[in-house]
This record gives sequence, C-alpha cells and structure tokens, in this order.
Amino acid sequence: MADGIVLTAYERFEVELRSAEAAAAEAQDIMREAQLLVLTRKLERALFAKHDGRPPAEGSCWYLVSARWLAGWAAWLRDVDADAEVPRPPPVSNVDLFEDDGGGSRSSSSRKKKSPPALRQGLLLSVHYRAVNAVVYHVMRELYVKRTLLLLLFLLLLLLYH
Repeated sequence: MADGIVLTAYERFEVELRSAEAAAAEAQDIMREAQLLVLTRKLERALFAKHDGRPPAEGSCWYLVSARWLAGWAAWLRDVDADAEVPRPPPVSNVDLFEDDGGGSRSSSSRKKKSPPALRQGLLLSVHYRAVNAVVYHVMRELYVKRTLLLLLFLLLLLLYH
C-alpha cells in the first residue's frame, strides 16, 4: 500500500512537471511571437521611412490609401511594446473612399457588366486619403492581405536593405 501512495505521488509529480514544461514552452512561444512583432514593427517603420515621402517623379504612379486605414496602421506601428491593446491592421481597404452603391446603379434583374466604383465627392488629401508611391502600396498589400509572417520579414529585409 505504501508503494501505491508513493507511486501516485510520483505520478502526480510527473503530471505537474509535464504541465510546467508545457507552460514554459508556451511562454517561450509567446515571447518569440512578441519579439517578432516588435521586430516587424521596427522593420516596417524603417522601410516606410526609407521609401515613403519621396517627391513624385514625372509620370510615376501613386496610389490612394484611406486615411482611416492608415490611422489604424500607424497606431499599430507606434505600439512598440507589442501590447494586445492595438490589433494588427486588417487588409488594406479603401472602401470608405467610394460611393456606397459600387459606382453604378444596377437593377437586380440586370446581368449587365458591373460599372467601376466611383470615388466619393469632396475627398480631401490628408483628411480622407493619402497618396503613396508604388513600393509602399504594394508592400502594404502584401503585408496586410497575405499576412504570411515569413514573407513579411523577407519583404521587409529585402526592401530595407536593397
């Protein structure tokens, strides 16, 4: 009987040890993720500081990005401690820059080709949207649409040191 009690106590110790090891491994994963988020934010800030704000060259292509989306992105970038308070931005969206009806009136029975969306009237630069160069726009789309962390780090490093 004494052997049974010792064995049960040993089994409990083993279970607690496994639980502690699992918790420690989970904590390490969380720390790695947090460190990766901090690194990602630093790389994004450096990348956009390098490629944004250049004066447009004649004939160059510029993209409109919603000021609302950019405000969320900027808040996420400023959250240097990787707190859970500021969520990672959703995919880049300019939906607030376009008319609600998608740019054309269509009847539900009509199978006509959908007309392209129309920009809302009265939009103001820096209030409703911002113009960004092609490099910045395409990197934002890759980072915030596909959201593949390895791809993100590769793109950031490539563009930052290219």
